Amino acid sequence: MNSLVNDTKIGKFLPITARCDSLWASTDDESNYMRNLKSQPADWYYRDNTITYTTNSMGYRTQEFNDIDWEKSIVLFGCSAVFGVGLDDSNTISHYLSQITGCPVVNMGAVGTSIQFSFHNNIMLSKLCRSPKAVVNIWTAIDRCLYYNKESIQNSGPWSTSSGDYYANWSATGSHADTNAVLLSTASRQLWKNSTKYYEASFFKPTALLLDIPVIRPIDSARDLVHVGMNTARITARYIADALA
Repeated sequence: MNSLVNDTKIGKFLPITARCDSLWASTDDESNYMRNLKSQPADWYYRDNTITYTTNSMGYRTQEFNDIDWEKSIVLFGCSAVFGVGLDDSNTISHYLSQITGCPVVNMGAVGTSIQFSFHNNIMLSKLCRSPKAVVNIWTAIDRCLYYNKESIQNSGPWSTSSGDYYANWSATGSHADTNAVLLSTASRQLWKNSTKYYEASFFKPTALLLDIPVIRPIDSARDLVHVGMNTARITARYIADALA
């Protein structure tokens, strides 16, 4: 039996494969930062403020999973916007949400991942804990997919240049990806129905329209000038807290 099959059987979360260290992550790298310094105004926040990324042994921006009291925690799933690429630990959605609610928030955001990836981890959470304090899915773009290799996973999207036939077939027609997104969103709602508080939204308008969920409109950018900024993260946390109240 290959390791991914076994990990799934025992309820293990998927690993984060994107590059991240204590100072840089994904598109928030040093070369991009140096370019951004040249284009941004003199009072740009990140000209004088650094960023720290603190992750656990699986690459998630949260505590070690064995140290988490899941039943007392809000569990937040999503892609790089939830992970907080370009944001300090203290400026992520999960951090602000914890401040607002007074509850621990588990940041399960993963860079460059898909709706499939988040749904997989929703299932793993349900095996681990049927009644967390709340579950939140910030669904990502529809045109992304997950492929299970024997020992690893491959996250693909519009940025992919060598994903082979799987991604090409996935994205060839809108109906395939759309149907999968609707199915997984519906399954997530059913999974947590009558079990815990549940909320879902998206930063991507096509996703929000397809799934009939709120769209969150970014109002600023993170240090990489690609991902959502700290003000957007703070507002998003407030939206979530109000919805769960």
